[in-house]
Amino acid sequence: MFQMTTKTLACAGLLALSILPACGDKGSDESSTTSSSEAGEGEEGETSEATTSSTTTTSSSSTTAGFVGDSMSGPAMCDPKPIDDCPDGQKCTWDASGPTGDQNICVDLMGDGEIGDECMNLGTSDTCGLHKICWGVDAETMLGTCIEFCDETDQCPENAPCTITNDGTLRLCLPPCDPLVPSCPAGWACYDDPSLAWFCDLDVSGEGGQHGTPCEFINACDPGSICVDATVVNSSECQNGASSGCCANVCSLSENPTCPNAGEVCTSYYEGMTPPPGFSDVGICILPQ
Repeated sequence: MFQMTTKTLACAGLLALSILPACGDKGSDESSTTSSSEAGEGEEGETSEATTSSTTTTSSSSTTAGFVGDSMSGPAMCDPKPIDDCPDGQKCTWDASGPTGDQNICVDLMGDGEIGDECMNLGTSDTCGLHKICWGVDAETMLGTCIEFCDETDQCPENAPCTITNDGTLRLCLPPCDPLVPSCPAGWACYDDPSLAWFCDLDVSGEGGQHGTPCEFINACDPGSICVDATVVNSSECQNGASSGCCANVCSLSENPTCPNAGEVCTSYYEGMTPPPGFSDVGICILPQ
């Protein structure tokens, strides 16, 4: 696989409404060219911030965090999984604006939005219910979609991937997708996940994001492209040291397409690995390795 090993989402959730370095360390977003162990996006990431390293998984055990702070010293630290470790009238959610970086804190419960419902970011909270976060928030309207946090065992409903980013602080059940058959909501795109799955997230590429342009976050490439190691794409923009990531077009191996830049070939995304069922035709336009 040609992911970046420490990808991060450009996030779009609470207190993370634009692609700003406050959400994470841009310098640690990218990944190595051939093997991936992973954020972020991004998520991530959206009208959202950068997250830190991403490690997604479909099933892994996790620990249960309790309170670390209290209302006198600041928001209580918590675990957003379905364990209800915040006081009555509050919920646990992810926050990118803490003094120590990404964290999960208790905030006031301001709504009861269910998965897929439209929601509003309210600055310190949102209108989603317990164990959910308003994701993909538009910076102008402050509207997004309620997304569920992964459960206690890092599982998600209906075999969706549990996408873990930002040094493990952000664990979301984002919609699964097929990069060769676009099905994500408008304004979102299909991005690669370190657990060998693919998920929909908000496209935060803005005016960039085309094949051969630098990227810092998982979801900072246009639909149909993903962020890979800058050295595997034939692009002067990416290989001048400005970024360790570069957007590369996804391609179908069976169609034997012509890639955008000289010397690039459609190479199996799972080069040297066994593709998961249904994804054996997925390739990316890169230089031969």
